[in-house]
Amino acid sequence: MYGDAVLTPEEIKREEIMWEIDLGLQKTRGFLQGWTRGFYKNYSYEIPAKCLDKYSTMQVYFFEQLFKDFDIMESWKILTLSYNLYYSFDFECDVEEHLFDLSNFCFDHNCEPEQLLQNEMGKVFQVTGALNALAALYYEEQPDIDQHLAWFDQYNEIGLNVGKLMRYTLAFEARDINYHDDDDY
Repeated sequence: MYGDAVLTPEEIKREEIMWEIDLGLQKTRGFLQGWTRGFYKNYSYEIPAKCLDKYSTMQVYFFEQLFKDFDIMESWKILTLSYNLYYSFDFECDVEEHLFDLSNFCFDHNCEPEQLLQNEMGKVFQVTGALNALAALYYEEQPDIDQHLAWFDQYNEIGLNVGKLMRYTLAFEARDINYHDDDDY
């Protein structure tokens, strides 16, 4: 109930579906925040508020409804919502930046499988520690389905350790990325 308003059964059903959608988005947000923290060694990083926010939850709901009640005359709405969700994920969640950093790093550094294995062997204790942390999370008791912030925190920890593994595997250091200065052009 919002204030004095009473929700209809259809509105209650919509809110319940959106609550389920929000759980998946919170898990994704948590993973992205943790991955960024672990990969960049930036443990104070906070995921941007606009990244897969409540507005995105609503858009995913409407996207699913459009597919459920598909009408060819409404297909333009599917494209519009698809672009909005892509934009939110790619730009609001900093995914574009991360992909650029990875491609830029591998352009300047050796990312061949043999080198990646050597990198991991050089950090065998750190890799083992991150894998143990992931195993501990696997065996940890799961939060209740309605505890979205607890799920966010759990996926933050998963992302953190996956990010660390990726950093160890690539021998990635954020300071090693060579960005072009305007003077270079």
